[in-house]
Amino acid sequence: MILLFLLAGIPLFDGASTAGWQEYLGSRFPEKHWEIRDGALCAKPGSYLQPDLATTREFQDFDLSFEWRIAEAGNSGVFYRVQPAGGGPKGWFLRRWGKTGLGLALEYQILDDPHHPDGRNPQTSAAALYNRAAPSKDKPLKKAGEWNTARIRVQGLKTEHWLNGEKVLEADLPPEFRLASPILLQHHGARACYRNLVLTPLE
Repeated sequence: MILLFLLAGIPLFDGASTAGWQEYLGSRFPEKHWEIRDGALCAKPGSYLQPDLATTREFQDFDLSFEWRIAEAGNSGVFYRVQPAGGGPKGWFLRRWGKTGLGLALEYQILDDPHHPDGRNPQTSAAALYNRAAPSKDKPLKKAGEWNTARIRVQGLKTEHWLNGEKVLEADLPPEFRLASPILLQHHGARACYRNLVLTPLE
């Protein structure tokens, strides 16, 4: 029974409640900025850099599968191995303004490539390891408003990004990013929705 549970993974969202999620660096679910809509966690459209949504648990090595949908010209992301504050070499990490200052994270970029300026740069396009590694040129990206399947597999100092059943990126990570943290869903102003988030811890 235990083996079957591990193989099945841990559901991070049950499709109906906010259990297991809270505002990043906060303690409550940010209902003014996020909502459950048709069985998905959705960012409500608003101004730039609203509160990000974070798991209440921390993870380090894992295989995370999920589905995402972005509005036309929208931008979002899934952050992992997050540091609340600090610095790093330019081009390696996403910089985020949080309650404790500039934070660092690895990001699976969520983007409507054809209608957003970041889509012109492969390293900031959909499924990229933001500003560090580009996905394959022939990645199977669906258009805005349609559901994409995705996967992040990170173990030790290596990460993989998958999109709609294909591995589109593999990259090495710096040693300072061997850490556990919550997993974050970015609010970047646009409506972005996530569902079927299932995480399998890796040893």
